[in-house]
Amino acid sequence: MRHRDQSEHHSAGPHVKLAELLYMSKLSSVYHGEHGLRMLKELSRSYLTITKDLGRVMNRLKALYRGWAIPCAGTQVYGFRFQMLLRPYF
Repeated sequence: MRHRDQSEHHSAGPHVKLAELLYMSKLSSVYHGEHGLRMLKELSRSYLTITKDLGRVMNRLKALYRGWAIPCAGTQVYGFRFQMLLRPYF
C-alpha cells in the first residue's frame, strides 16, 4: 500500500485548504443580507418537503402494486422499464 506524502496531501484540492482553514479557526462569517438567508431557508424547506412527498408517493405506488398482487421488490419498480411492462394493463 502506497502512502501519500505531505505534498500530495496539500495538492488534493481546494477542499483540503478549506478544511485546514476551518480547523485553524481562520474563517469568519459573512453577512449576506436578509434576502440571501430567506432564500436559503425557503430552498431548504422546499427540498425537505419534496423529499418527504417523494417517499410518500413511492410507498403509495408500492402499496398499489402489492394490492394488485404485482411483485415489486427493490427500486426497479420506479423505473421506466417497469412502467412499460405495466402499460398493457392500463
